[in-house]
Amino acid sequence: MKELLPLFVRLAIYSVFMFLIIQIVALDFREADFTESSFTEIAQKILLTTMVLGLVFFSYNYPRFRIISIIMALFFLVHFFRELDSFFDENFFDGFWQLIVW
Repeated sequence: MKELLPLFVRLAIYSVFMFLIIQIVALDFREADFTESSFTEIAQKILLTTMVLGLVFFSYNYPRFRIISIIMALFFLVHFFRELDSFFDENFFDGFWQLIVW
C-alpha cells in the first residue's frame, strides 16, 4: 500500500489541476469573453512559461535528457511567442512573432 500512496497523491494533484483549468475555460464561456485578456489566454501564457522554465531546469539537472528537453522547451517557447501576437502587433508590427521564431 505504501507504494501506491505517491501515485494516489499525484492523481489527486493532477485532478485538481485539470479541474482548475476546466473552470477557467468555463468561466470565459459563461462570459463569452475570449479576448487577449481573458482568463483562458492568461492561463495559457502562465502554463507555457512554466513548461519552458521547467524543461530548461530539467535539462540542466538531467544531462541524459538535455537534448530532448531543450527541443521541447523551444517548441513551447515558439507557442509562447505566438500567444503574445497581439502584444507584438500593438507594440511593434504585424507578424513580429514570426521574426522572433525564425
